[in-house]
Amino acid sequence: LQQGALRLRGDVRVDRATILLPDIGAPTLGDDVVICNKTSSMTVNLPAATGSGKWLTIKNINSGTVTIDGASADTIDGAATQTLTQWGKAQLLDYASGAWIIL
Repeated sequence: LQQGALRLRGDVRVDRATILLPDIGAPTLGDDVVICNKTSSMTVNLPAATGSGKWLTIKNINSGTVTIDGASADTIDGAATQTLTQWGKAQLLDYASGAWIIL
């Protein structure tokens, strides 16, 4: 580790990635788990759905409501947004171009 950078040689495989969002933010398709931890409302803006088959789990661990918002005209189970109250979670699948589905 040198100046905040990690240098590796050879193959590296990451099975799962976790990102903690205390504020509004957008996960990337490299993220597998998004944990929302805020006492006020927040929005998680999804990346564009492309049909990649990528899974994304979003969990709300605090009292603020989390709104999950599809990119542009993308839908989530046919709607523009979905909401999570405290302890709620959504397991999302990038199902098709423009469409996320909750499983």
